[in-house]
Amino acid sequence: MKKSVLAIPLVLSLATMLTACQIKAVSVDLDNKQVNQIEASQASQRVINTGNGTITIDFDKVKKQAERGDAEAQYLLGLAYHDYSLDYEHSDRKAVEWFAKSANQGYANAQFYLGVMYGSGVIGSGVYPDYAKEAEWLIKAANQGHGQAQVNLSKMYFRGEGVEQDNVKALEWLTKAANEGYAQAQIDLAGLYYSGEYGVEQNTVKAVEWLIKAANQDNTEAQAILSSMYKKGEGVEHEKAIEWLRKSCNDGFQAACDFYDDLNK
Repeated sequence: MKKSVLAIPLVLSLATMLTACQIKAVSVDLDNKQVNQIEASQASQRVINTGNGTITIDFDKVKKQAERGDAEAQYLLGLAYHDYSLDYEHSDRKAVEWFAKSANQGYANAQFYLGVMYGSGVIGSGVYPDYAKEAEWLIKAANQGHGQAQVNLSKMYFRGEGVEQDNVKALEWLTKAANEGYAQAQIDLAGLYYSGEYGVEQNTVKAVEWLIKAANQDNTEAQAILSSMYKKGEGVEHEKAIEWLRKSCNDGFQAACDFYDDLNK
């Protein structure tokens, strides 16, 4: 199974607070000092990639909050420094520094990111590949209910990377994430039941059940897989398969469009 870093659940209360305070009616009677302050605030705005879309932050305000010890601000600052996609100052060394400060305060998103960085290593950051440290930080995040951390940790247990190989613990973490509604975990768990790998008893019915849970969250991948299973005659109703395919195709998932065309030939 390929390790992936996918959608990361975020707590955006700080980002919301910081950006919301900038949305104000501006009087035409503002003096030069007030105008300069508004322009400075706008100049410090940055759009950063969270791994699950983008958010806008006021970089200067976030940095001040981070320097005062706010764990969420430290995490957001780490994201800003880590983001390669935009023309702002990029520094993986600073990203690791701020992720670590936040993670050491128990902030789950930062613990997850720090674990991922130890898993692959980041050139120029001072972080080298270390599966044991990756597992250490993922465990901390997973114990707080971080869905992607739970999924990644399950894969480490399946492969025995940084932890002793243990199919039972791997399945426990994956099932925990799936039961908490994390769609990627539901898809991965369905894959295990479908294939019967890693000591999991093959069970197509359970595979379909978990895929349905993910599909009902509008997950296009699960919708397309279910429709493919219908085409193979594997326990999926025709009407539901068509409905999921149509929704998935409308969301831009090309594989779903292809299956939809095939089913309607």
